[in-house]
Amino acid sequence: MSKKEKKIEVSVTDERLTLNGQVLDGYAVKIGKHMIGQIVEVEGQFAVLKQDQVSKLFKTLDQAIKDVIEDYNLNY
Repeated sequence: MSKKEKKIEVSVTDERLTLNGQVLDGYAVKIGKHMIGQIVEVEGQFAVLKQDQVSKLFKTLDQAIKDVIEDYNLNY
C-alpha cells in the first residue's frame, strides 16, 4: 500500500528582520503559516539567521533557501 503524496506549500516573503540590533530587509521562509527560517543579505552574501544571529552564509538566495528547508526536514 503506497502513501499519498502530500503537497507542501513553501513560500518566501519579504520581511523586516533584526540582526545584531539592526533592522534589515530580508526574507522569511514559510511552510504553510509556520515560519521555518529567516534570510538576510549581508555584504553580498545571504545569511541564514537563528535567534537573531548569523548561522551560515551562502552565495545565492536559492542555496540559503535550500539549506533552511533541509534543516527543517532533518529536525521536524
